[in-house]
Amino acid sequence: MFLETILRRPRCLAFLALFLANSGLASTTPLYPQSLIREWEPEFRAVVTENYARLFRPKLETHEAERLRTLRFEFPTDPGRVLLEFHTRPDGTVVLPVASLLLLKDLVAAQVWLEANGYSTQTLFDYLAIVRQGRLASWPASQRLPLKALGIPEGALGDKHLLEKRNDILSKTVLFILGHEIGHLTQGLSAQAECALNTKRGRQCDFAALQTSEAEADAFAIDMFRRIGLLPSASNFFFTVASRLSPLPFEFPNDRAWQNHAKKQTHPLDSARIHNAAIRIETQEDEFARGFASTRVGLLRTRLIVSQLKTLAAVLDDRNLSGMQLAWAKSLTPEDIKPRPTDEPRLRPTHGDLTARQPWTGFYTGMALFSNGNSAPLEIVMRRSKGNMRFTGEVMLGGIRGRIDGLYDNAMRAKGTWTVAGDTYRLNMNSGPTPGHLSASYQSTVGAASGRWSLTKKGP
Repeated sequence: MFLETILRRPRCLAFLALFLANSGLASTTPLYPQSLIREWEPEFRAVVTENYARLFRPKLETHEAERLRTLRFEFPTDPGRVLLEFHTRPDGTVVLPVASLLLLKDLVAAQVWLEANGYSTQTLFDYLAIVRQGRLASWPASQRLPLKALGIPEGALGDKHLLEKRNDILSKTVLFILGHEIGHLTQGLSAQAECALNTKRGRQCDFAALQTSEAEADAFAIDMFRRIGLLPSASNFFFTVASRLSPLPFEFPNDRAWQNHAKKQTHPLDSARIHNAAIRIETQEDEFARGFASTRVGLLRTRLIVSQLKTLAAVLDDRNLSGMQLAWAKSLTPEDIKPRPTDEPRLRPTHGDLTARQPWTGFYTGMALFSNGNSAPLEIVMRRSKGNMRFTGEVMLGGIRGRIDGLYDNAMRAKGTWTVAGDTYRLNMNSGPTPGHLSASYQSTVGAASGRWSLTKKGP
């Protein structure tokens, strides 16, 4: 099986719109030590070249093989090249940074273990958004490696079935990447080369040609899977991961700004590219289904992948849903991305929070009601300071973490501030009229955003 020699080594190294902000691509904090990257380089090199020779080369058409006469693989060991920086050079070199391959390996391992143990895999993508924004630099060094950060125990894939599943997903992910990069070479890289030349000369690059080139490279990868007799089932995993590590159109003020950014990227990603990949698989579903012992099962499996890709494309087109992912990443702590049963991060109250009896203390849950009529789930942990009338705490609004600070006049009234996603809101708070009930109104200090809270105190 593809990558078997590597992977058997038991090594685990529209509703929140007012809180959504644009985010640029930050510098990347290296995740893996140089020594580990250098150790893995010859192993990745061996399996990639072997599987190209064994799976791809025999299925190439004559004109494709001619285009690939100068094909070679390069495996850079720069620790900073971790954001899936795979690309192809006009001289026929496919560049596969080892740090990016290691990240894929660990992400697949985490997904398999989380799914097997009933946890949400959303933590995986929360982690990737944190990596992309460069926030890991402020985290403890011991919490930065993917498996450690995500709370995956050492030896997590000791179970044979989990190991086989990890192997299957990772192998097909790398094969899809390989097929895409080779697809660029079979096309001649004309769009990329022309864009680079125009940029150098101060001219506009043809964005439509770049989009077409990406779609054709994806189509070649999908077609190679068909020729080999495999379903490109990991394409959904790859595009989901890539979408968390790439700036997306909704983050830019207009289409022109997005296109100007995308022209500088080796592989611009948007919903249209993913949708095109889904359609390519869909139009060949009968041929993919023939690779299964049961045609019916094959059709169901193929249609599931198509459905997943179309859903991902729709999510990327939804500014609110995609923006919420970025807003989460700006506020998440190391504890938030440990294994959790729900997609949204939640507060983790202590026993003392759950048993607190005094007013303005304890763990509360409820809803935030926005002035535009929408709402979102809300959690608050409040703790009183000794010797004065101050309280502090944490707020989790629809997965976005914030802070609360305030002073209470008495057991019934308090004033405070709520800080979330870079904005501060004034709070007028009331305890009552029923025991354990807390209500509040809020107003932004920098804009017109306002709304209400309605919360109930929770016990053990």
